[in-house]
Amino acid sequence: MGNKTNHKRANKVKAALARNAKWAQAHPLVQRYLSRVTIVGLDTECWPWTGVLQAKEKRAMLNTGGRQAVAARIGWELFIGPLASGECVCHHCDNPSCCRPSHFFVGSHKDNMRDRDRKGRQPLGEQRPSAKLTEIDVRSILGSAQSNKSLAEIYAVDPSRISAIRHRRAWRHLHEETTL
Repeated sequence: MGNKTNHKRANKVKAALARNAKWAQAHPLVQRYLSRVTIVGLDTECWPWTGVLQAKEKRAMLNTGGRQAVAARIGWELFIGPLASGECVCHHCDNPSCCRPSHFFVGSHKDNMRDRDRKGRQPLGEQRPSAKLTEIDVRSILGSAQSNKSLAEIYAVDPSRISAIRHRRAWRHLHEETTL
């Protein structure tokens, strides 16, 4: 679904809510959702979620029938339409607590990860909390003629990690720098 279509639908939602307050009153989930959103007038501004935020990712959450659900997903389904199995609601604005429907787009988990990577929101290399190697270590591995097993012993990692580096499945950003 195109970006223009999403924006048109989201603007229609706002107008429809203003016209059809009775419909919103008849739907308790709509009321609960809207009571936790600060609606801001400009189209470019996020609608911040004032309800529960997921601790780690600061994603907006709403309790639906005894379980926590992602508020963006609920907002999409309430105001735009149903989602197919496996579809995710992603944010153009990159603000996980934004609940403005015009800031949403639908994609797969893979689409969402590509969007994250393209926008540079993923820590790379030694910036990752779980990193065991430094960029200097990786460059040494790439330039070494030693076996994966011997390098793994030197750097205290699994040989599969060395193989992943050499085959561009890990530390890809270093490979891309050398080809520029």
